[in-house]
Amino acid sequence: MFKSKITKLFFNYALPNMINSGFFSLYIIINGAFVGQFLGTKSLAAMGLSMPFIFILFTLSDLIAIGSSVQISLKIGAKKQNLAREIFSFCIIFILLTYLIIGVLGYFSSTFILSLFSNDLELVKLSSQYIKIFMIFAPLLCLSFAMDNYLRACGKNKYSMYMGIGSVIVNIILDYLFIVYFDLEIIGAAMATSISLSIGSFIGILPFLDKKLQLYFVKPKMNFKLLKNILLNGSSESLMNVSLSLIGIITNYVLLLNGGEIAVAIFSAILYLDSIIMALVNAMYDGVMPLLSFNIGSKSINKNKILLKTMAFYGCIFSCVIFIVNILFSKELMQIFNHEKQFSQLAHLALILYSFNYLFAWLNSLTATYLTAANKVKESLFFSIIQSFFMPIICLLIFTFLFNFYGIFISCVVSEFLSIFLAYFLLKRCFKS
Repeated sequence: MFKSKITKLFFNYALPNMINSGFFSLYIIINGAFVGQFLGTKSLAAMGLSMPFIFILFTLSDLIAIGSSVQISLKIGAKKQNLAREIFSFCIIFILLTYLIIGVLGYFSSTFILSLFSNDLELVKLSSQYIKIFMIFAPLLCLSFAMDNYLRACGKNKYSMYMGIGSVIVNIILDYLFIVYFDLEIIGAAMATSISLSIGSFIGILPFLDKKLQLYFVKPKMNFKLLKNILLNGSSESLMNVSLSLIGIITNYVLLLNGGEIAVAIFSAILYLDSIIMALVNAMYDGVMPLLSFNIGSKSINKNKILLKTMAFYGCIFSCVIFIVNILFSKELMQIFNHEKQFSQLAHLALILYSFNYLFAWLNSLTATYLTAANKVKESLFFSIIQSFFMPIICLLIFTFLFNFYGIFISCVVSEFLSIFLAYFLLKRCFKS
């Protein structure tokens, strides 16, 4: 009975977040397909060059939202609701003001930064146009990602899901209108994303405007010690995103040297597929994060042990299924993005090599989620630095030297495999303590 109750809770928290994330990731693939099919390889490469920079710029929003949602769930579990509301109110204001500044700086510096990584003036111009639209909408975009965490902390999983689905549907419609009908090219792709996510921000904030939820707006209050904890704990998840973005920037640079814009386009296409796969795995775990933190706040450790086993089981099964699908349908999946012969031939094997990554990545993602939910700041930071930065960089340098273009995809697999040993050690140590 106890185990079935835990499984039911797992699905109640995980499924809405997975559906939400799945729709958003599906949009990313559709967006990439629109750009690749209607605007060509050059524009697809420009988006690939832009995305790591955009992810880095929006990482701080995740850092604050994830770190504060853990503290909020811990406080709610410990029946300190008013303190949770003060944290929530402060973080919303902090995020908006921070991204108003980041948006201005990012708008005016994007061309210069991109020019450091490519001598192709047309590629830099297209990438800069894409980034500048995101910078104009920066405060609303970052709020959209943050509200998802706070809605789940209040148990509004389905509302968050519907908000995400609505944003994606609007996004796809705007993609068609701006790219195909109005012929706005890469600017249209950026506008479609920015407008739809901004609408999601307004919808997401509505439930917090009255006092029916556990969280609502009060006079903001924050002490330095708590803010430090929020930033440090959130930084483990955010550091992983920053590291992935930095790895993406370095990888794009290596790809430009080894294969030119078509190599960047292939890597971008694979990352589009990867975004939906890993987004679903991470959404499964992130959806349950408030429950993990609540159990720790209420000292229900045995429930967390069962919940963690449930998360591991379904994460492993899902990842293995994805691995098999990618191997069997690699050609068809890559043709979604481009039908050119050279692209298809190179991309087919690249996706097969990269797909072995999923056999190990689910455990590393599970470990990162639990360490963050348990407020294990030092362990979480240590794991993120090793797993998402140092290990990938070392493997990238070694395997690119040995196997050139395909070595990039092999390095991703080896990096995830080596990281699982550290993941197992940290999880075991966490429960012993």
